[in-house]
Amino acid sequence: MKNLALILLAIIFSIHAVAQDFIVDNLKYKITDNKKHYVSVGRAEAKSQGDLTIPSIVKNNGTTYTVTSISDFAFTYCDGLQSVSIPNTVVSIGNFAFNYSDFNKFCIMYFWQIYH
Repeated sequence: MKNLALILLAIIFSIHAVAQDFIVDNLKYKITDNKKHYVSVGRAEAKSQGDLTIPSIVKNNGTTYTVTSISDFAFTYCDGLQSVSIPNTVVSIGNFAFNYSDFNKFCIMYFWQIYH
């Protein structure tokens, strides 16, 4: 009986781990902080092409997440990218995130706060 309970718990935890990733508009998101609702972004199966605008927030199953990072190798070999715009919510860009990508324009949307 104990073995069955352990097996069921292992299955539940493995399903929960898989549920941490979701896809919206051909971008793959991984939940990095469930309490603060933070996600990291990467590409889904298809190569990203054209103008890529990474959103500052994304919704999934009724929850709004803040995009705070770009995953390692997220857009590697995306030679069809023309431009990339990154919101000011992104505080970390992973290793080789844009390696071998051939875009012409890179824009980081950052707003400076002026103190008096």
